[in-house]
Amino acid sequence: MERNKTWTLCNFLPEGEKALFTKWVFKIKSLENGEQLHKARLVARGFEQEENCFDIFDVYAPVTKLNTFRVLIAVAAKFDLEITQMDVCSAFLYSEIGEEVYLKIPEGLKVKDGNKYCKLNKAIYGLKKAPKYWNETLDRVLCAEGYMKSRFDSCLYYKCKDGKRNYILV
Repeated sequence: MERNKTWTLCNFLPEGEKALFTKWVFKIKSLENGEQLHKARLVARGFEQEENCFDIFDVYAPVTKLNTFRVLIAVAAKFDLEITQMDVCSAFLYSEIGEEVYLKIPEGLKVKDGNKYCKLNKAIYGLKKAPKYWNETLDRVLCAEGYMKSRFDSCLYYKCKDGKRNYILV
């Protein structure tokens, strides 16, 4: 999280701001070869966020329409196109946030100089707007790479170059 510059440490909160508590979630993941991985995720206690600090419609992130998925699969089958699926690991940690959110120093984080708070630069799991931030960041990156957003489904991106088409369905 430090390498990703998820937060900036600070000594005080701006007036009127409230710092959220966090929680560590630990999980043991078993691999096919029998090996076990110990994973940890820092999660904000987003339910503590005050209702008046955001509009309920600001937490929305679009989800693809089932018909779009079906049509894209049919097009791929008809033209013998390759289909690839991927997952963005720790996706929310890459999302830039557009407001000031503060956390109390997570348990176990060693800090110098008496810092007591973390000002978030990137979203973390548990924030109410984390899915929206991720969608906005992904949209910005894909559009910068020359992808166009479909008028019919905001989760379908396409790019035509040199007579070849590329589709991304989020």
